[in-house]
Amino acid sequence: MIKKIIHILTVVLVVFGMLATATPALAKNDTGKVAGVIAAIDTTASIITITPKSGADVVSTMDSGTIIRRNTRLVTLADLQVGDKVDARYDPATLIASKVFAWFKARNVMGTIAAVDTTASTVTIKRKFGRTEVIVNVNSSTWIKRNGHKAALADLTVGDIVDAWYDPATMIASKVFAMINQVHLVGTISAVDTTASTVTVTRTPGRKTVTLVVDAKTKIKQNNLPAILADLQVGDKITAQYNPVTKLAYRIYATNASLAALAGVIKAVDTTANTVTIKPMRGAEVALKVDASTVIMRNGLPATLADLLVGDHVAVKYNQATMLAYRIEAKGGLASEVAGVIKAVDTTASTVTIKPAHEDTDVVLTVDADTVIMRNNIAATLADLKSGDMVVAKYDPATMVALRIHAVSFLVPVEGTIDAVDTAASTVTVKTKFGGMTVVLNIDASTEIKRNDTAATLANLKVGDQVKAKFNPATMLAFLIEAEG
Repeated sequence: MIKKIIHILTVVLVVFGMLATATPALAKNDTGKVAGVIAAIDTTASIITITPKSGADVVSTMDSGTIIRRNTRLVTLADLQVGDKVDARYDPATLIASKVFAWFKARNVMGTIAAVDTTASTVTIKRKFGRTEVIVNVNSSTWIKRNGHKAALADLTVGDIVDAWYDPATMIASKVFAMINQVHLVGTISAVDTTASTVTVTRTPGRKTVTLVVDAKTKIKQNNLPAILADLQVGDKITAQYNPVTKLAYRIYATNASLAALAGVIKAVDTTANTVTIKPMRGAEVALKVDASTVIMRNGLPATLADLLVGDHVAVKYNQATMLAYRIEAKGGLASEVAGVIKAVDTTASTVTIKPAHEDTDVVLTVDADTVIMRNNIAATLADLKSGDMVVAKYDPATMVALRIHAVSFLVPVEGTIDAVDTAASTVTVKTKFGGMTVVLNIDASTEIKRNDTAATLANLKVGDQVKAKFNPATMLAFLIEAEG
């Protein structure tokens, strides 16, 4: 009887011992480590349940000190997913986790972007060979790059080549790497539609045409000059880079053997003959034809031939064979400038004639009460200007009235002895110090004369005086004479 009781007690103690050992394992693992799969997530209670490879589930609590990573990236509890593989460290007494490292086996998809939805935060990827499209979700943890630079969802473009990794359980993308998708095109322009913002290109013989879309970002050049869609002409040779999916042109380089560019000032406008005559900065005047295809802009606004004014500054592109203007850009109300040498001054007609430095045609300007005149940085009048003065003038090309005239006397120094003084002819002859040549200088009221450092007149100068002078080589008028007796 006693042996039976002892046997029963032994069995009971063994059972209780097993229960005592098993029960704590349902809550925690006394090692403080657990590796397995996330079985449940309670974001309200900040608890995750981990099912290890063997043994009972471990229920662990997250707090503000818990470090949570998912596929090596710092995340929050809400970013973890049921089914993630996990490796956790926690306090065996409190079950509070110190580290939770989760990961999932990401899937990879490659192809081209078929759609970008910034509202739904999704990217639709069209895979190669007609396989089913993949729609991945994008959130704040998604790493996005485009052309090697950090980007946002809105930066992605339909047609981009894309390589993405995503969680197959949630379809949330961890990485989206995109790059511009561009195709090279060489051909001839067969149509230009400025209303639809398209240009149609015919490729090499026997190949289909391609209609490219042009937007504000499309870079266009024609004959190596910046251009717009309206400048392109049927027949232009073209090289382009474009998106093969959207047909959006990134760059267009066109060449036109007959195309020429010209800049200058409008000299005449004939609305009856539909012509505009332009005086370029160099060379002869050019008369151009204008028709309904000519794009005309004035001061940045669309205009007609009748809106152009004589004196407008203008830049044009035209066909050298037909002399038809493709594009005219005019700016009105701007002053022209001329730099050169004063050739003549007419105080009666109030004009000054300037020989430009780089042109053969003289420029005759009218001077009125509003003209600002400076000579040698001193306020002056028309009568103070001298033939031979170097000059820079700004004027209204429509009226040829001078706005500003800045003149500088062009003076040559001479040193020697006075050889003759003629008060009647108002001249003084100087025998140069080097070479013995003589120079006859004209004297007028503007000539500054000094003798022995004292103000003097022509009559005070004496033959044999040592002299230093400065004069205008064009007029031989002396600006300064300093003599020593």
